[in-house]
Amino acid sequence: MGLPDLAGHRFPRTLRFWHDLGPDGLPRPEEWRRAAAKIKPSISRRTFQRAWRLAGVRQREFQDLWARGYTPPECLAHLRGGVPLPDRGGQASFRVAVLGHPYLVYDALASQGIPELLARMGGRVITKEMLPLEADSLWPFQRKRVYWPLGQEILAAARELTAAGRIDGIVFLSACLCGPDAILGELLESYLGADENAPPLLKLIADEHTSRAGVITRTEAFVDMIAWRRKHAAL
Repeated sequence: MGLPDLAGHRFPRTLRFWHDLGPDGLPRPEEWRRAAAKIKPSISRRTFQRAWRLAGVRQREFQDLWARGYTPPECLAHLRGGVPLPDRGGQASFRVAVLGHPYLVYDALASQGIPELLARMGGRVITKEMLPLEADSLWPFQRKRVYWPLGQEILAAARELTAAGRIDGIVFLSACLCGPDAILGELLESYLGADENAPPLLKLIADEHTSRAGVITRTEAFVDMIAWRRKHAAL
């Protein structure tokens, strides 16, 4: 949150601009065109519009791959460098939903590479961005939507995946001292605990002192528990 002020202090020639989303939930191009003109006045309106349309095409390609179950790094490697997409046709050993704020889930440093670790262990990773999500999907025990839109999306994703029986476990990633995450974690644990068919939950809290070795150990133990549960729960 302090990065803009730090950058402005270090580099006097910085540009600040505000932009809003349009009715379709997408950025308004005109505001970005004015900002681009301040950086490079020689950019013509036609050049900007052509670049904007191309960016829209690439964004839709990215989101299409994302919805098909590929992670953002996999999508970018494919779209930028032509790297073949991983084979998703095989049967996964287990399916785990990794839920949390996107800036945690998809940041390899902040998440300690949990999604990639689960994939290497033979699992299929599902995130809320891969779902045709109905954000107003409430748990039977949930009397009202939570205040934060991202938080409600996380709860709705857990609800829809649990109701459909599509996952064997849920990993909830949260940041240390994040108030909304603390509340979401408690709500998620409560709602899952009240559903006898709900999958197991692993809550991981990250901060600057988080040990990757410790995270790996907990994740491996969670996967072992999933395997044991699938084998013995019906006995």
